[in-house]
Amino acid sequence: MASSLRIHLDDPNLGIDTEAEVPFLIKSERALTRIARSLRVKPLSDFYSEDPAKLAAMFAEQGEAPPAKGFPDEEWFEASEGLHTVRVLLRFLNENREAVPDVDEVKRDLRRFEKILGEAAKLGAQWHLGENS
Repeated sequence: MASSLRIHLDDPNLGIDTEAEVPFLIKSERALTRIARSLRVKPLSDFYSEDPAKLAAMFAEQGEAPPAKGFPDEEWFEASEGLHTVRVLLRFLNENREAVPDVDEVKRDLRRFEKILGEAAKLGAQWHLGENS
C-alpha cells in the first residue's frame, strides 16, 4: 500500500467527504492483508488502483521512463464490497485485540473507511484506494 491513502469515488460530486487520514491502517497493511485472506475476504490492498495518466505524469515529473507495457487500467470496485471487508476486519479485531499493534487506532482508521464506504454504498458508487492527491 502507499504511504498516504484516500478513497477515490467514480463520481467525486456525490457530496461524500473522502478525506481520512489512516496512518495506522497503512502501518498495519501486511497484518490486515494476512487477516483478510485468512477470513476469505478481499484485502484492502487489493482495492488499490490509480489513473494511468496520473502515473505517467508522476514518472515524467521524476524523470523516469514509464514501464514498457504501460500502466494498468484504473479499476473500480463496488463500495459494498469494500465495506464488507472493512466490517469483517473490524469484527475480527474486536474479538482478537492482539492481532495487530495499536489495535484501537487501526480500528479507528477502519471506522473512517466504514463511514465513507457506507455512504458510497447507499448511493451505488464505485471506489478504489489511491494516493492522496
